[in-house]
Amino acid sequence: MDQQAWSGIYTELENDVEALTRRSGPQAPNIEIYRQIDRARFALDKGELARAIAIIEDIRRRLAAAATRSGGTPTSLDTLDALEEHLIGELRFGSARLEIVGEDEAPAETRAASQNTKVNRSTAFEDIADEYVAMFESAKIRPEKLSEVRWNANKIVAGREVYEKIEAKTNVPWYFTGLIHGMECSFSFSRHLHNGDSLKARTWQVPAGRPKEGNPPFTFEESACDALAYDKLAGQSDWSLARMLHRLEIYNGFGYRRKFGTASPYLWSYSNHFTSGKYVKDGVYDPNAVSKQCGAAVMLKDLVERGIVIIGVATPTAPQPMPQPVVPGPQLEPAPQPAPAAQPEPTPTPQPAAGPAPAPEPTPPAAPQATAAGEDPSSKPPSLNESQTS
Repeated sequence: MDQQAWSGIYTELENDVEALTRRSGPQAPNIEIYRQIDRARFALDKGELARAIAIIEDIRRRLAAAATRSGGTPTSLDTLDALEEHLIGELRFGSARLEIVGEDEAPAETRAASQNTKVNRSTAFEDIADEYVAMFESAKIRPEKLSEVRWNANKIVAGREVYEKIEAKTNVPWYFTGLIHGMECSFSFSRHLHNGDSLKARTWQVPAGRPKEGNPPFTFEESACDALAYDKLAGQSDWSLARMLHRLEIYNGFGYRRKFGTASPYLWSYSNHFTSGKYVKDGVYDPNAVSKQCGAAVMLKDLVERGIVIIGVATPTAPQPMPQPVVPGPQLEPAPQPAPAAQPEPTPTPQPAAGPAPAPEPTPPAAPQATAAGEDPSSKPPSLNESQTS
C-alpha cells in the first residue's frame, strides 16, 4: 500500500476518534487506539501483512465499542473493513482447486521453484499417507522465519476458546480450525472461514454463496461450522497426522501436487520444503511468487514441538472411558491335584458248593498314583505301559 492511500485512511481514523471523544467525554477511546494506528502503519511499511491485519482488527473493535457507547457511526469502520479485505487477499493463497477453476496447462518451472520438495502426484490418501508423515518429521523452519512462525502459532492458541466452541459442534479439533483460520482469514474473526470473504455477505470467492442458510451478517462461528460441513470435515473421527495434512491440502486444492509434483506452500511455506511458486489468485499460478504466509503444517509443527498439541488420537465428542491395559503376569504352575481316593475292591460273590471252584481271574495292576512331593518316583511300581515295553 502506498503512503498516499494510507495517509487518507489515517486522517479518516483520526477524525472519527476525535468525534467519538467529543460525544463520549471520559469514556472515549484511550490513547492506545492512536498507538495501534501507528503500529498498523509501521507493520504495513515493513511488509508484515499478517501483523497489520491483526492490528487493524483490534482498531475496528475499539472503534465499534466506542461508537456503541456514544451512538455515533464512524465511517472509517467501512474503510478499515475494505483495507483488511485487500490485505487478506494479497496475503492468502489463491485456491488450487483446479478441478473447479479449470486450468489446463502447468506453466514452466523456474529455477527457484525447482527447489521445492518433490512429491507423489497421486491424491489418494493410501498412496501419500507415509509421505506426509516423513515430510512433517523432516520439516525444518527457515531460521529467518522462526519469530513469524511462532507469532502465527500463538494466534491459534489465543483463539482457542472460539475454536473449541466450534469443535463442540463439529468434532473438528480446535487447532485444525485455527490452522485454516490463519490460512484463509489471517486470524480475522470478521471473515468467512471458507475463503476470507467478509461476514457481511455470503462468500463470493470459491466456494461462492456460502452459507446457504441464514442471512448476513454472519457470525464467525456460523460461518466456520458451515465451512467445515461443506468440506466434509465435520463429524470425522480420524485426526491422525497424515489425515490432518491430507485434509489441509484438500482445503486449498491439489493443484501443486497434481500439476507440478511439488510440495504445497499452503502446508510447507517457511520450511525447507518450499522456496517459491504459488497460486496468487484462484487458479492463477505464479512460479516466481514467494509466499508471505506461514504454511499450515509449519504452524502445526511448532505447536507439536512445544507440546501444545498432541496428534495421533481422534478427538472424541464426549469423554470416553479409557480401557485398562492388560499387564501379562508370570506364568504360574498349576496347583497339584490330590490323588483320587482308592476304591475298595469288589467283594466276590459266593459260588454254589457243587463242583470245584473255578480259578480266580488275574487282578490287573493298580493305576499309577500321583507322586507326592519329595517322594522318589523310582520306588513306585511300573505302570501297565512300562511293564509291557520292558
